[in-house]
Amino acid sequence: MVRAVLALVTFRFAAAWQLHPLVYIAAPVGAAEVLYLAFPKLPTWKYPRGVVIAALCIFMSVWAVRLATGTHPDVGQFSQGLLSRGWVSLRAWLNS
Repeated sequence: MVRAVLALVTFRFAAAWQLHPLVYIAAPVGAAEVLYLAFPKLPTWKYPRGVVIAALCIFMSVWAVRLATGTHPDVGQFSQGLLSRGWVSLRAWLNS
């Protein structure tokens, strides 16, 4: 979602859609929340519990479908990441 929002902010709309199709819903809601945090005198509201649960289900469903169909745009390799290198170094240190 972070990469999708960054693509949206840099006006790469097709890339934002490809990275996460729900970015067009989440980004405006997130911007409104930041606006209400920045200006506490604005009127506030609470999201109904059903809306929050539905949003979580939709986000998790998109994630699960994209993982199951192989269309998730995750281009990074786990073996190249910082956590993986740290784990390998820790195992090597413990085994020495």
